[in-house]
Amino acid sequence: MGFQGVVAVVAQGGLLPDEPFMGTDASPTYANALTSVAYESGEQQIIHYHDGSDYVSNGAGGFTLSTMIIIDELYNWTSSGQMLFTFYGYMHGDASYAWNMAGLNDQIGDATATIEGTASTSQDATASTGWAGIGKYLKITAGGGRGGLDWGNSGEYVTFLITATANSVSCPSFEVTMTLGNA
Repeated sequence: MGFQGVVAVVAQGGLLPDEPFMGTDASPTYANALTSVAYESGEQQIIHYHDGSDYVSNGAGGFTLSTMIIIDELYNWTSSGQMLFTFYGYMHGDASYAWNMAGLNDQIGDATATIEGTASTSQDATASTGWAGIGKYLKITAGGGRGGLDWGNSGEYVTFLITATANSVSCPSFEVTMTLGNA
């Protein structure tokens, strides 16, 4: 089973033509948007879905995404006890690219969230370049033990920030909140 959700913005937020921005691909299909995939044991998993309009302007020059991780699916698909959430995009702007994911706030009880990987310095960080996308990714590891895996409770969440620069000029940032919930 595979999942690739598109997360996008309704408008570009008034960028000037030469200002760098992140998009879903080189065209871009969606400006100020990224796609995301959930992986477990090297396979894509159905955990959450985006309809292409999930990012909204935060009024401060960046964008926010609030999305749900379907907790029932975590229990169904994660025998390894961990799930990786990768993000993909294409940076529109001049040379010298840098992607980043930072500022993790983990509020998911017994499970643990970490940001791992090495940030990409490629303009093209789409899924066609490999599973790692922007290089850094969110890893959620279940708590628990002999009593079974504990992925947390409905309403618990993690937040983090995705940033990018082209030629040392910042793209609008993405503040992401992923909340555990039931379908």
